[in-house]
Order: sequence, then C-alpha cells, then structure tokens
Amino acid sequence: MSPQEHGQELQAQENQETKRLLLQMMARMDTLTQEVIQLKEEKEELLKVGGAQTPSTQPSGEAGEKEARVAGIASDPPAPESGPTSHPTKTGPTKNLGPLAEFSGNREELEPWIAQAQAKLVVDYTSCTEATKFFMLHNRLRGEAARQLQP
Repeated sequence: MSPQEHGQELQAQENQETKRLLLQMMARMDTLTQEVIQLKEEKEELLKVGGAQTPSTQPSGEAGEKEARVAGIASDPPAPESGPTSHPTKTGPTKNLGPLAEFSGNREELEPWIAQAQAKLVVDYTSCTEATKFFMLHNRLRGEAARQLQP
C-alpha cells in the first residue's frame, strides 16, 4: 500500500468515526430532549395535583426523587395550554448561550464542540422540532465534517 493510499484510508476511517460520533451525539440530544419534556410534564402534573408542599410534608422515596428532579425546572413557566389548532406551533430558539461554534472536522475539537452543541440544544432549542435542531447543527459544520452529512 502506498503512503498516499494509506493516508486516504486513515482519512476515511477518521471520517467514519466523526460521522458515527455526530450521529451518536444527535441520538443523545434526542434522549435529553425527551427527558426535559417528561420532567416538565411531571412538574406541571405535580403543580396541578399538590401545589406547593411544605418541608414537613414533602414526600420521600420515589416521589421525593421526582420532586427533586422537578425542582430544577420549577422556575420555568408552565407551557401554555394548546388551543383548538390541530398543529401547535413551536417557538423559535432563544439566544441564551450565544452562537454555536463551527466544527471543521478536527478530531481534537470534536468533544468540546459536542458538549457545547448539547448545551445549546437543551437550553436554547428545547421547544424546537428535531428538524430545526438538525439544521442548526448541520449549519455549524464546515469542511470534511459537513461533507460527511451531504446526501
């Protein structure tokens, strides 16, 4: 195998690994999004059923754990009730964390970029569709990283 062929093979392996990691990251973001939605629903249900509880009457065990999980998002306002429309509209992204850095395919930058992307999606894109999240991430890819996701 010539050095050029060896270099091309290594590049192809890196490209496959980058693609695999990006897909893995997107799957994890989907999971996190679902967990956030579930926690918000649990919080709303707890607020409807029990209202605010005093420290002496707080539940223990599994119910207490749910209360603790909900406490982290208690400051969020409840989601507005959906009206008679058949397709509720999603709100756009917020600007809490600023723009996501571009990723050019450099392996050393991948893990920090994934962490930043996950934070951006959880904080600023919670109410967006999966397609919007994907397009935002895809728009921040450059070079070989962007070419890996081209049809």
